[in-house]
Amino acid sequence: MQLKNQITIYPNPNDGNFIIHLGRKINEDLDFKLYNNLGELVYKKILIANQDLEYQINLEKFNKGFYFIRISGSEKLMFTEKVIFR
Repeated sequence: MQLKNQITIYPNPNDGNFIIHLGRKINEDLDFKLYNNLGELVYKKILIANQDLEYQINLEKFNKGFYFIRISGSEKLMFTEKVIFR
């Protein structure tokens, strides 16, 4: 199943603080990875399955700019989104 229609990231743009909202409970842990505009991995976190439908992310320490978020659990569970820190 694709996660694209199941996940919302808001607000976007943001100041490095944002929420990941899952449309429904997922039965496996998800890998959250943040990449800079050069494609370098700059942050990662495990989103624990069935814990919450929303996860607060605080990345204020990162520079302003474009970042890419990738959330995956298995090869069938994937989500990619561009986020702007301003």
